[in-house]
Amino acid sequence: SPLMWAIGQGSLEAADAIVSDLLTIRADRDRYYYGVDPLFSRHPDIVQRLCAEAPMLLWTLLDGLVWRSRTVTGGKRRCAYFSKHLLVREDGHYAPAIKNFCSRQDPKLVCHPVVAHSIDLVWARVASRTLFLRHAIWVVTLALYTLSQAVFDTNIIDGLASEPTSTRIAIVVCRCFVYLVFLPFHMSSHITLGVHEMRMGLTKTYFRCIKVPAHVGKHAKCYLFAAILCAMIAIDPVVHCLGRSPFLTQHCEAGEAVMSAYSTLSTLGVLNLYVLAADLCVFSVHIAAFVLLLFRMVSDLMLFLFGFVILLLAFATAAAATKAKVHGFETIPASAMTMLDIFMGTAHQEDVEAMDESVMLQLVVIGFFILSSVYLLNLLIAQL
Repeated sequence: SPLMWAIGQGSLEAADAIVSDLLTIRADRDRYYYGVDPLFSRHPDIVQRLCAEAPMLLWTLLDGLVWRSRTVTGGKRRCAYFSKHLLVREDGHYAPAIKNFCSRQDPKLVCHPVVAHSIDLVWARVASRTLFLRHAIWVVTLALYTLSQAVFDTNIIDGLASEPTSTRIAIVVCRCFVYLVFLPFHMSSHITLGVHEMRMGLTKTYFRCIKVPAHVGKHAKCYLFAAILCAMIAIDPVVHCLGRSPFLTQHCEAGEAVMSAYSTLSTLGVLNLYVLAADLCVFSVHIAAFVLLLFRMVSDLMLFLFGFVILLLAFATAAAATKAKVHGFETIPASAMTMLDIFMGTAHQEDVEAMDESVMLQLVVIGFFILSSVYLLNLLIAQL
């Protein structure tokens, strides 16, 4: 068509004129004339083509999908958004227009009234309900995991008899749900997608020899949590104490032998699960924007921590080199821990007063405090 020819030949002024003419509403005595339906019927991939070859024409296309009334009522004008073809194709399937807009990564483009209206419509009518149902099992799993690992499962000090039977049953029920219900449900979709990508050849190579499905990198947190759960199943103290008295106990000789490793995995699992639960922030725009801001600031925080560690190591070495016979500054690790306590404000008064015995040690500690608390910390605040 002339439109595709103009785009392909780089005649963007001609293509702009064609799009503007097609999307101009005209009328006579019989009917209205508006070329949006013929445009998308003839070129259903018009949005994809414009995003790839002529992104500057996207504004002309989007502006032509808006009708605004000339009359003003109560300080407002009525308007109509012709967003049907951005949401649904002629065969009734979901149109990829919104995905193409998002692939441009242009915040001004997605804030256009037509695009914003289309996204809000999809979110309110379809996506929010589906996403909530998909993440509901995450909320249930988070609650049951917390109950089984941090609420019911407390350290028994007074002996096995002080652990009620109801508590042991509740722990086992919660863990069985996480192990036998959530884990298969969680991994089934990933395994299916992974097998499909392997068959299609959509893989990524790590360490020049290990090929994995392409989606694994994006869902590394999910695979890590699944691996933690599998390891927890293998060393669960309740499994090691089966057949021991009392019933379903985890405080037997075999259970205590693996309790330390299981506790470590449990801690990593609950932290990973809360990171995964952060995806629920999409239900609130303000919370999602705050979470996005937090992730954007991670790089600045890492730079601050890197500089702080170098600074701490340098002054801890200098403090140990003073040969001051002061408790907490005998070695480099001891000096680093003492200076870290001073930075955090948790140092003991006796340790601070003991530094009066060495003027050089006082100068080293004061220099560290000024550079870390005054300079580095305020630099981090200024960057954020």
